[in-house]
Amino acid sequence: VAQVDKVGQADKVEKVAEVEDFQVKNSVHLTSWPSFAKASKGKPVVDNRKKTTVNRQQLTDNNKLLSDMEMVRKICELGHSKRKELQIKVRQPLAKMTISSLSIEEVLPKRELSLLKLIEDELNVKKLDFIESKEGLAVELETSLTSELKAEGEARELVRKIQEARKLAGCGLSQKVKVVLPSWPKEYEEYIKKETLASKLVQGDKLEVVE
Repeated sequence: VAQVDKVGQADKVEKVAEVEDFQVKNSVHLTSWPSFAKASKGKPVVDNRKKTTVNRQQLTDNNKLLSDMEMVRKICELGHSKRKELQIKVRQPLAKMTISSLSIEEVLPKRELSLLKLIEDELNVKKLDFIESKEGLAVELETSLTSELKAEGEARELVRKIQEARKLAGCGLSQKVKVVLPSWPKEYEEYIKKETLASKLVQGDKLEVVE
């Protein structure tokens, strides 16, 4: 009977480990690190105790990542909503966004650089500031534009228009073209050419893609 109980317990542990391993793999594509020992017949045997310990740690890390990503999503939604309210397109870069909360530590406690970069890239802001506020989670955008920010915004808008013109002209995905423009920010000429596969930018009366 004691032997049967031990087998039953081992089966339960193995099933729990497999469920945890499945949850981890299907959430953030993490991989379990099972330990293997050689049996007398030369076949690998899983050390379920070690596997369970590792997977529990992975689940803890995974839950923290999911919580952090949920906060990133909320902040990005607030940022997009604020841009819409102020009628500022995402293509126009902004100098700063301030994130306020009841507690700074509530918002991305360690403020990992990779997560902050996600927010900056998604909302096209150069810098994030954090402050404590009694109002709860909210964001404010710095809307004053320097000449550099205006030039970058203009370049991004031109890239969008040129890409649309390429589609209308039936250009291939890797096809180089010559682009005619009334004007463009000269400091972003190479960026515009790279993003639109333009071999050359030429000044003209209106935007035109020449194959």
